[in-house]
Amino acid sequence: MKPSRIIFLTFAFVFVLMLAHTIVAQSESSTEAYRELTNQIKGMVGRVEPNELYTRAISLIEDFIKKYPDSKETGQARLLLGQICSQFGDDEKAVKYINDFLNSPQAEENPVVKYQALYMVGTSYLNLEKFKEAEESFSAVVSAGGVISERLRQSARMQIERIGILEKLRIGMPAIDFETRGFDGKRIALRDFRGKVVLLDFWATWCAPCRREIPNVLGIYRDFHGKGFEIIGISLDQDKSKLKEYLKANGITWPQVFDGKGWDNSIGRMYGIMSIPTTYLLDREGRIRYKNVRGESLRKAVAELIGEKK
Repeated sequence: MKPSRIIFLTFAFVFVLMLAHTIVAQSESSTEAYRELTNQIKGMVGRVEPNELYTRAISLIEDFIKKYPDSKETGQARLLLGQICSQFGDDEKAVKYINDFLNSPQAEENPVVKYQALYMVGTSYLNLEKFKEAEESFSAVVSAGGVISERLRQSARMQIERIGILEKLRIGMPAIDFETRGFDGKRIALRDFRGKVVLLDFWATWCAPCRREIPNVLGIYRDFHGKGFEIIGISLDQDKSKLKEYLKANGITWPQVFDGKGWDNSIGRMYGIMSIPTTYLLDREGRIRYKNVRGESLRKAVAELIGEKK
């Protein structure tokens, strides 16, 4: 699994599993086997740890592809593999598997699924900083016309508009500076944190994957704060009292940016945020060194940057 990002399963994953049953298959044996496969994976969601779920799901799907290489479900299985890899941050594999599906006859037979897959692969291209390929994928979605929902087309337009921002936020580039007031009313200016390793964490109390990561982040903050590690939380919450209660209950003391505007948060718009959790890990010079690092990978990345000479 790509070490720079682990994203826990969301309802999008379950949606794709449900979508698996919308494509008509011709072989009864492969159809039944694929139905059992997707039901088995859905049954694991919420019952096993994310890393274990990832490993087991990938193994099950790859075994299916080997057993039924010529079935119509095989193309769909590759799409499912791509979605799972994307959810867990392995965008290179996600691109491979989704493109395998897009190049299959099955994609042309199911235009709605095809354009949903194009949107998925465009998102993975963005994560890989392959902006040209991302724009091509999203443009194809926009041009799909009435084949797909206007909501999906509008989302693709928004992704295209983000590309200019994300090109300025490539690995190795300086993070976009900002100055604002924190949750407590105190001034927060990113430039004032030069000399420290900084995690910019776009999150919200209503975001389940964000909440799952909090214990890990608290542990890393406790271990490295005294060595020059800082966190700036950018909350997309709208309810100030709920945010205050959550921060107190979980012992979160690092600076928080909050303006109550949710997805219209000023710093979030500056960074082109369309999904959370989203994180940027900056070195002591304010350069972006990692994106969306979580779990043990975050601890290793912070230790690496803390160990670099000032």
